[in-house]
Amino acid sequence: MTEQQYKNLTVKALLERKDEIKDKQRQQSTLYIKSLDATIKVQEPANADILDAMEMKDGGADEFLIYNNVVEPNLKSADLQKGYGVQEPEQIVKELFKKAETHMIAQHMMELAGYSKGSVKAVDETKN
Repeated sequence: MTEQQYKNLTVKALLERKDEIKDKQRQQSTLYIKSLDATIKVQEPANADILDAMEMKDGGADEFLIYNNVVEPNLKSADLQKGYGVQEPEQIVKELFKKAETHMIAQHMMELAGYSKGSVKAVDETKN
């Protein structure tokens, strides 16, 4: 078997790719929601959203990520929230999606942000 060759990341390479790295757009994805028989568009969560979600101790992290990172439809719409009679903005997520869907949507968003197997891989295991 041929082992895959990886190149070392250098300061020079980082400087050459500076504009590309700094201007990187957040990834988007379209998801089909079976219970609604329709699609939604989501985006990769910003680092600040991920950190805030990780600090939530009493639950609600999935709802927080979804509320802040669904691009279409606009879950922050005052008309939508008023129409569903929600008291707190993030409650709209619980009104629209089943709990399992909520978890799967948030998990997909985290995968867009790089939180998945394969985004970092050990290439040289050191044995003791």
